Amino acid sequence: MDLDHPLALVTPTIDGDVLALLARTEEEFTPGEIQQQLGYASVQGIRNVLARLVTQGIVVQERVRGVLVFSICSEHLATPYLQALAHLADELADRVSDQMARWLPPPRFACLSQRRPVPPDRPATRGRGAPRRSPTPECLQLLIVPPDDLAKSLRPAWTAGVKDLQRRVTEWTGTKLVVRQLDVAGLTRSFYDGEEFLDQSINEGRVLFGRREFLELVRLGRSTEDDQRRLLEAAL
Repeated sequence: MDLDHPLALVTPTIDGDVLALLARTEEEFTPGEIQQQLGYASVQGIRNVLARLVTQGIVVQERVRGVLVFSICSEHLATPYLQALAHLADELADRVSDQMARWLPPPRFACLSQRRPVPPDRPATRGRGAPRRSPTPECLQLLIVPPDDLAKSLRPAWTAGVKDLQRRVTEWTGTKLVVRQLDVAGLTRSFYDGEEFLDQSINEGRVLFGRREFLELVRLGRSTEDDQRRLLEAAL
C-alpha cells in the first residue's frame, strides 16, 4: 500500500490521486493547482480526469470570477468512503502510535516513513516530458529511539512488542515494516555517514513520538558529532 497514493488500492490511474486530494479537504482547486499539488501529470490530463468525475457526480464544477474550480461533492454517497481511503496514512499513524504507547516504557522518539526505490533517469518519450508519479514504496520504515532507561528485564517484552508491531502493520497494509532502533549516539553516526534510511525519515517521515524539532536538528546538522549529539539530546 502506498500511503501517498491511497486510492491506488482501487485504481492505479491519476483519477485516484485527484479524488484523494479533493477528498482530504473542502477547498476548491483549478486544474493547474491540482497539478501543482500532485507534482506529476499534465494539466490537460487532469482536466480530462475532472470532466469524467463531474459526470459521475462525485466532483462539483463551479465558475468563480471567471475561473473553473473543482471540489468534492459532500452529499455524494461515495464521499465518506473516499474520505476514509484518502486518510489511510492518518489511520495507520494512529494505530502504530497506539501500539507503541502500550510498550513499557514507550519510545523517546519514533518516525514513520516509506522507502521508495530510486527510479532510473528516463528521457522524455515522444516529446512528452510530464513528471511521473513516484514509484511504489518497497516497504514502510520506522525509526525508533528507545528510552535510555530500558532495563535489561524489560528488553524481551520490548523486542516482542516490536515484532508484534511489524506483524500487525503488514496485516494492516500488505507492506513490510522495517524497524531501525538507534540511540542518540548511533543516530548521530548514521547522520554523519549519510545513511539513506535517515535521509528518507527526515524528508518524508511522520513523527509519532517525540518532537518535530528533533528531525529539524538532524536536518540542519552541526560541525561536530558532539555538537549534534547535545542538540539531539535537548530535543528529545
